[in-house]
Amino acid sequence: MGNLYTHSFLRAQTSAWKRKYVKAYIAVSSPFGGTVKVPKTCASGDNAGAYFVSPLAFRRLHRSFPSLTFMAPDPRLWSPNEQVVITPKRNYSVHEMRQFFDYINYTDGYHMMEATKAGHDFFEGPTDVEEVYCVYGTGVATMEQLIYTSSSQDEIPQVVEGDGDGTVNLRSLEFLVLIFGAISFRPADTLSTQDKHPVILIPGDGGCRAYARLKTSSYSTPRLLWLALKDFLVPSRFTDIFGLKFDRKLNKSYDNENYEITFPGWGDTYSVEYLDEFPHLFGSYFSPIVSELVKDPFFKRNISVHGAPYDFRRAPNENQWFQKALSRLIEDTYDRNGFSRVVLVAHSMGNLYTHSFLRAQTSAWKRKYVKAYIAVSGPFGGTVKVSKTIVSDDVGTGSIRYHIKLFIFPIPEGENMGAFIVNPLSLRGMERSFPSIPFMAPDPRLWSPNETIIITPKRNYTVHDYSQFYEDLNYTDGYYMMEATKAGHDFFESPTDVQEVYCVYGTQLATMEQLIYTSSFPDELPKFVTGDGDGTVNLRSLEVCRRWSNVNHVLLPGGQHRVILRDSRLIQLVKRVATSV
Repeated sequence: MGNLYTHSFLRAQTSAWKRKYVKAYIAVSSPFGGTVKVPKTCASGDNAGAYFVSPLAFRRLHRSFPSLTFMAPDPRLWSPNEQVVITPKRNYSVHEMRQFFDYINYTDGYHMMEATKAGHDFFEGPTDVEEVYCVYGTGVATMEQLIYTSSSQDEIPQVVEGDGDGTVNLRSLEFLVLIFGAISFRPADTLSTQDKHPVILIPGDGGCRAYARLKTSSYSTPRLLWLALKDFLVPSRFTDIFGLKFDRKLNKSYDNENYEITFPGWGDTYSVEYLDEFPHLFGSYFSPIVSELVKDPFFKRNISVHGAPYDFRRAPNENQWFQKALSRLIEDTYDRNGFSRVVLVAHSMGNLYTHSFLRAQTSAWKRKYVKAYIAVSGPFGGTVKVSKTIVSDDVGTGSIRYHIKLFIFPIPEGENMGAFIVNPLSLRGMERSFPSIPFMAPDPRLWSPNETIIITPKRNYTVHDYSQFYEDLNYTDGYYMMEATKAGHDFFESPTDVQEVYCVYGTQLATMEQLIYTSSFPDELPKFVTGDGDGTVNLRSLEVCRRWSNVNHVLLPGGQHRVILRDSRLIQLVKRVATSV
């Protein structure tokens, strides 16, 4: 706990003072993200190793210490659906500490926790210290979950264990390294061999879970919003919660003020493997790739296979934290796996994030940390489907559309059954509020000025008519979003200094090329003229990567935009790249 004091002290000093007086900070066994041992001690006491004395004998004493609840697990490191306390009546996550303290008749504990944690944010770095070292033990069984089998308040629980130092969970110990880039001292070479490389998965549009919590109730806990079947049965409620509000003066979007929307699981795989909370085909995303990788003992979830979820409603200009967090995740993964360079696997819009990230890194950094970049179904030149989504919606684009269809009714991908379940027009307002949608608008460099993509009774539009198009839709915010999100990004440029780049995409599937509205534009579902592509992204956009230098092109005929993630041809490619020198 001394590190919590030291961190707070360093944060309170001026930069000049720290540069003058402090050479280094060595943080040993630091519970920066808290520890699951705290709920156990609050509920059942702790005998501090005095095995001849019941832990319950110390419970009252421990409950009087505010320092105990000061080290309660940080909800930002544990997902809302990750239960840490199991009881016969109900289960508790670290997002439900208030209810948990009520259950064990220790309401003072919640007030202590709120008071002691106020003003302290260990997600902030101890800046302006010349050297920071994070030293911690690993490979020791550490409390991850408590199981109470009776309703007695005086029961000693069964314990499910995970990695850590015996007291503090690994995710809490390694927090300083992941976020601040401190130097980590640990046996980094115990998990890997020279010819295998860890994998980081970057999802696309709709490719990770989202949770919502009602702010107006202190007892409200985060609940799964994306992907949850029941929310699509009442689409107006879903769109109200998940939609954004755009401020064109600041070029910034805001959540519904009554809800906190989160995309948890950074560095974990659960959020990108399955989009719902049950492991079945309906919500499957990266799970086929992860499941195949972990058959090899080298690949372990959250050690050598990581996920990088983010708020997919927004474009990179509003998710600026992503680049720093991804670089830290890559560096830590490299350190933890015997200094093996990382393989980045991105899907759909995740490629736009990954491309921008790689373009922002130095050549030396990329050569040191990144072995390969596998770009799957990348909409590098945009997609005509965005225009359809903006005009009359499409039950989402890419992964969003696919998962709504498949989750609600398991149908062949070629059948457009989404409209029978959810009227596309009912989701239009929400989709229009997402800056990530116009971010993927077709690039005018790929469509000629005389190539009409939208035909209406009054006039026709090309991709060179965006300003007029958005104005005629009475959706001028869309034009400002597009301008703001696309600024500074040129996907025609190569992601240089990466040893291996693979551009993988499907072909020979009917893909929207032109929309034809015959009467009630824009409040009708158009007819389509289709061309080649992967069913979502046009071929000319998928092929932008051909302009890059030193890229390997992998065409998978019949590989549908989202279903390609469970295509054995892609899975074998990922395995081959990740297990070769």
